[in-house]
Amino acid sequence: MSESLSLDRRLLDIKIGAVVMVNGKSYRVDNIISFSEVLGVDMDTKRPKLLNIDELELAPTEYRGSTQLSLDDSEISDEYWQIALERFALIKPIIESSTKADVEAIAKASGNHFTTVYNWLKLYRAQKSILSLVPRKRGWRESKTRLDLQSETILRKVIEDFYLTAQKPSISKVITLVVIQCTKLGITPPHANTIRNRINSISSYQRLKAHGEKDKVRDKYSPASMSFPGADAPLMYVQIDHTPLDIIIVDDEYRLPIGRAYLTLAIDVFSRVIVGYYLSLDAPSAISVGMCLTCSILPKNKLLLDLDINATWDVWGVMNTIHTDNGADFRTDYLSRTCLKYNINWEFRPIGGANFGGHIERLLGTINRELHTVPGATFSNIQQRGSYDSEEQSVMTFRELERYVVTWITKVYHHSKHSSIGMSPIKKWEEGIWGTSKSPGTGLRPKVADSQTLLIDFLPEFSRTVQRYGIEIDKLFYYGDVLRRWIGAEETGNSKRKKKFICKRDPRDVSTIWFYDPETKMYFRLPTAKQEIPAISIWEYTQVQKYMAESGKNCTDQNAIYDAILELREQIKTSSKITKKTRRAAQRQRLHQTTSIKNTNVVINKNVAIHTEEHTESFWNEPVSGYIDVR
Repeated sequence: MSESLSLDRRLLDIKIGAVVMVNGKSYRVDNIISFSEVLGVDMDTKRPKLLNIDELELAPTEYRGSTQLSLDDSEISDEYWQIALERFALIKPIIESSTKADVEAIAKASGNHFTTVYNWLKLYRAQKSILSLVPRKRGWRESKTRLDLQSETILRKVIEDFYLTAQKPSISKVITLVVIQCTKLGITPPHANTIRNRINSISSYQRLKAHGEKDKVRDKYSPASMSFPGADAPLMYVQIDHTPLDIIIVDDEYRLPIGRAYLTLAIDVFSRVIVGYYLSLDAPSAISVGMCLTCSILPKNKLLLDLDINATWDVWGVMNTIHTDNGADFRTDYLSRTCLKYNINWEFRPIGGANFGGHIERLLGTINRELHTVPGATFSNIQQRGSYDSEEQSVMTFRELERYVVTWITKVYHHSKHSSIGMSPIKKWEEGIWGTSKSPGTGLRPKVADSQTLLIDFLPEFSRTVQRYGIEIDKLFYYGDVLRRWIGAEETGNSKRKKKFICKRDPRDVSTIWFYDPETKMYFRLPTAKQEIPAISIWEYTQVQKYMAESGKNCTDQNAIYDAILELREQIKTSSKITKKTRRAAQRQRLHQTTSIKNTNVVINKNVAIHTEEHTESFWNEPVSGYIDVR
């Protein structure tokens, strides 16, 4: 029977008085002891007990059955998603706090009734997800209008080409121009309030910049030296970026050079603590960002256990805003959609605004400078490296490098004085959470109720029909009993079109996919139709397809694919001593097999064991020295 998953995006708010579950028993949180423990009172016996935060679960409630937090993207049309985005833009300024006058003003400006806006606000505050704003019923009420594709295109074009210019036209002129252009085409123009609402949803930064107000943009949005506007508490702003590490590593088997690894890092701007990371031999991509975010949000006790590091990394929780540059790996629709489901805002660094990303870039530079003291360092440039032979001196495997980096994060960087904040990052973090004699803390951040749902949400998705052979993605066929009833399914009301279903796939292991069943509203893990096909990453599989095409083989023949995988792996194995490229390919293959979602240190379900590995290197028993001052 296929492994299944019901989506659960609820958040567990850990605060005094909250009712939680541990191993099927109910407890009331009586006190919060630390980042890892709370004091709970057994609801039956009334006896107190120390509870591990990692084991806390949400108590079952009637609310769960009616919530929209379990909606999958396949159940939300682009039209409905746009409606949710527009509703979110309306209430965003008053989500944190509002008065009746604020709600009435927004309702009036947008042409909605006061109670409608109030209900949207109430739903969002309760569920903390944009999914709460998705329309519940299909169809539109008579009192509402929607824009067809033509009028939507005209509105957007007028705003971009006419309103967002240095001439600073008034809103009334924008309305007039939209009406004129729609009338010419014989279509009904949008209501004036709809146009005003769309213009009001434009960010102040975008408006000022388009209007040529460079001085105002600089004064209002350029951060002062070593500061960041709005980052006045833990997890208000988290910056993410990538870097190739300045060190050559060796493969596990022959301990010969295979090149550099890539590090994706996330930093809390308020405290400068590192909230998460992702290390890979693959170039940065959307999956790097998604895995770094899941690491940032989830507790890291299992991660430290897996790496055999005796340290604490009590940094976790859902952040308010993610801040990144404008790279293609960050501008991915499914990533921004997923973040909005968890009440996470995504902001891009203004083009040309290098000072907005200084915190993460300085940190990445600090880590690379730390690695310059390790054998195999490439240094930052040829001048620094001189005659040093990085490949000849390289000694660290990928796993050892990961342990080194995490050890440095948890034992050195977090506890070293940071010149910008005048204390260590971990002390600043703790002050922000627990408070000081002069200022209150924020308390613990909400914890995701289901780590597996979080992981599934951040995986790339595909839309496919179900055929007699199953589902095809990149010439691989996937099949399971759950697909039988959907073979040849047609779109509702349109017998000429086949129904498409949502699938999720981990690029690090394409031997399985997650199929969403719209009737049971559950995800099912499906293997390839030829179940002998081993765990294989999309990068290795791409090489397999290239090899088959060059050899004149049928690229859709599942038996031929299986044979080609084994053949190429055997070639890599026999030639590993010869070329660095093949050694790197072999190492990447091993890493993908151990770091895919099937083998992640986050437990998939109660019956899946956590991957562990013994480490006996005496090197890691040596003390780690740190900087007196970290910039």
